Amino acid sequence: PVLFAGIFALYVQQMLASSQWIVVANESIGTAGSEKFRVLDFYNEIYAHYDVSQISQYKIEWDSSGHNEHITFKLNIRNPSTEIFKDETIDDEIYIDIVSSTITAVSSLQSDFTAYPNKHIFCKQCSSSSEAIKYGGTCWAVLPYNDHNRECGCSSTSWEGTGVYYGGWSADCGDNCGCHGGAFAGAKSDGAEKGGLPSVGVRIS
Repeated sequence: PVLFAGIFALYVQQMLASSQWIVVANESIGTAGSEKFRVLDFYNEIYAHYDVSQISQYKIEWDSSGHNEHITFKLNIRNPSTEIFKDETIDDEIYIDIVSSTITAVSSLQSDFTAYPNKHIFCKQCSSSSEAIKYGGTCWAVLPYNDHNRECGCSSTSWEGTGVYYGGWSADCGDNCGCHGGAFAGAKSDGAEKGGLPSVGVRIS
């Protein structure tokens, strides 16, 4: 995340001897995915140190066929206190504002993010809680405002949905969509496989 400017933020920046962007997590290219990424269990890396109100933006970066792609976003005023990167958080429509994006693999997605920057969604459907449904399709995604495919997590059967996705659980699924597993898939169009894929590599800041 990037911290709001101020005494606390400047102090953190000085102590880290780096820019205000703080890298939270990396997933290597070709990996099969992990529970920590699947449930976005980064509470200790972020919220144990910074109140959500002190974080102004998040960034997700990856590579697509040699192109560097990214989404930078902030929480929308409708849900300003949501701890997205926390295992216990489950919400299929966390409203976000797209600050900037570069997506070449799915041109319609880039067009939506550019044309309607304040209307989009962070979908998070997976948690390690025994009470949470284990979705086998996709666990989390950044979606355009008009995407409501949720049958298989953050997508639906036949891989319906368009967005940027992370794969689902690989065993003991409860969504009747199959246990596809997988890792960070990057930007995918409607009908394109989103789960069961090796990671294209991703960095979350």
